Amino acid sequence: MCLALIAWQCFADTPLVVGFNRDEFFSRPTDSIKDRGNFIGGLDLVSQGTWLAVKHCRFSAVTNLRNTFQPGAISRGQLVREFVSGNETARDYVEKINYSQYSHFNLILCDGKDLVVATNPGQMRYVLSPGFYTVTNNEFDGLACDQMLDNNIDCIFQSLEQQHVRKDSTYGTRSSTVVTDVVIERTYDYNGFIQNQLQIKR
Repeated sequence: MCLALIAWQCFADTPLVVGFNRDEFFSRPTDSIKDRGNFIGGLDLVSQGTWLAVKHCRFSAVTNLRNTFQPGAISRGQLVREFVSGNETARDYVEKINYSQYSHFNLILCDGKDLVVATNPGQMRYVLSPGFYTVTNNEFDGLACDQMLDNNIDCIFQSLEQQHVRKDSTYGTRSSTVVTDVVIERTYDYNGFIQNQLQIKR
């Protein structure tokens, strides 16, 4: 499953800290994170969307809900890319989404002021209070969790590694990304070994 571990307004020097695992088929063509001009993030070369993106104070990521793919639906990763590349507030953006055009998702949005999670199919919108949150492939319920997220990068990667998926040689955790004042991505092969690590200043 994809997983987002979030600390929102818990650390004075880094208001938003995120650890994110991307689970996907190893055969799906993917480009690693880079500065693409209008956002920093990876790229799904099939849909041209992305699972996580940042630009200055703006952040977005998406987790897909299990077994909800709808043929012909617009890529959920386009929402991530569009929000971070634009200038709408997180609250305004979630109100304009035509949810019926997408397979089901949890969409995480931060504009620097508000952290918002929108879910589909329930079309619920949550403006999150300061705290620690976990977003998975289940529909998000808006509740903070007891699991605390450290703001130490190595500790965040350790937490993510404990949640890595290895279904078989075809599907598993492709990458882990940590977002603080920098964006660091580790990519993995199907045996779980680190292939590469990239770091970009926000």
